[in-house]
Amino acid sequence: MNLPTTTRAGLGLAAATAAISGVSVFVNGLAASVLPDPVAVAAVRNGLVGVALVALAGLPALAGEFAGLDRRRRLGLLALGVIGGGIPFVLFFSGLAAAGGPGAAVIHKTMFLWVALLAVPLLGERVGRLQLAALALLVVGTLLAGPAPALSAGPAAALILGATWLWAVEVVVAKRLLAGVSVRLAAAARMTVGALVIAGWLAANGRLGAVAGFGAEGWLFIAATTVLLFGYVVTWYAALRRAPATNVSAILVGGAVVTATLGAIRTGAVPAGSVVAGLSIIAAGVVAIGLGSWIGARRAEGLAREQA
Repeated sequence: MNLPTTTRAGLGLAAATAAISGVSVFVNGLAASVLPDPVAVAAVRNGLVGVALVALAGLPALAGEFAGLDRRRRLGLLALGVIGGGIPFVLFFSGLAAAGGPGAAVIHKTMFLWVALLAVPLLGERVGRLQLAALALLVVGTLLAGPAPALSAGPAAALILGATWLWAVEVVVAKRLLAGVSVRLAAAARMTVGALVIAGWLAANGRLGAVAGFGAEGWLFIAATTVLLFGYVVTWYAALRRAPATNVSAILVGGAVVTATLGAIRTGAVPAGSVVAGLSIIAAGVVAIGLGSWIGARRAEGLAREQA
């Protein structure tokens, strides 16, 4: 992406990712009744995004970059596909089928917490008082906006939590890897390898045939969500390359506000007071961490220019 490699650009990209995520969750909710096997949908959609990324970047260019990488970075790309684009999708959608959408939302939205816990010791990121306060707001807002049954223990919750943990680990791996690997190669590896992993799981469970039953309306939804997923993964990795993982993951929670707003517009019903309060607190937390990071980055850039 031909954007500045600054922290402020990364924060802007994170905001774009949150917006795309919010729309994507809403559209996927509409598609749930048309596409009954979400794991099969994930395999097709991830594969289509991977093919699109390879086509746009050019296979020779990606192959040339891959050939120039050392063994550690090649294994890192494989890890992105397995723990980012593959296994967690199987876990998440399998848990989603058992728990239902509302129940999964709260657990999945806690990813920013796990990222923060990993980023401080493994990435050396620092969390100041403002960040801690903003993260606390996000926790409170998420709990208020989500339904209580989502917090109940059980196999479905364990699957969703496992997927969330894997995606948090992926953030740390991607953050390290993107220091020496292009966004286009990292994103392509995540989606293509991930699609192969999911397809392998479907084949092992005799569910590959589900793809044949999508129907015209189903393929229309797949086309729409594939475009959204493409935008998500590109802006997400581009944001991680530029800004701290803790901040980027926290801003992503703002997607919940977008999803809820679209849902209210579609149904014409105002959410319950607790949900509105929770979403308002989430918005405040996202603004706090985004604005604080923006101001800090601007000061750091100004100081760097003065010293130069």
